[in-house]
Amino acid sequence: MAPADVARWGQRSALVLAEHEEIAREAASRRQEAAREGDVETEQASPDPHLIKLVRDANRWLEDQRTGSAESLADIARRSGVDAAVVSRTIGLAILAPDIVRTIMDGRQPPALTAERLRQAVPLPLGWSEQAERLGQSRR
Repeated sequence: MAPADVARWGQRSALVLAEHEEIAREAASRRQEAAREGDVETEQASPDPHLIKLVRDANRWLEDQRTGSAESLADIARRSGVDAAVVSRTIGLAILAPDIVRTIMDGRQPPALTAERLRQAVPLPLGWSEQAERLGQSRR
């Protein structure tokens, strides 16, 4: 990713990253509370660990590049034990709409939204409505 692209994405991603992290905490808390209260619908939600990992990796890797804690995508790839092409494609998921992240963290993503489909959706449109349409996600 070119430095200008990192700067452009970095400004938006820092805000989105904070929101993504809050969404993940809220989702875990809701699942724990549902289990305590016997809320079968929430308890039966099925978070996909592969989707969750993709979203978290994308945000972490973009933040590493934005803050300079990683010298390059190759540096991130080496530290993460993956190919640089994987980092390059995954990092584009850092701009995923917060409501889509919430459904992934809650385990309520459409059945067709798999980790592979999400990877193939990159590059994502910047507009969150367009992202939802591309991923078969209804907007709330």
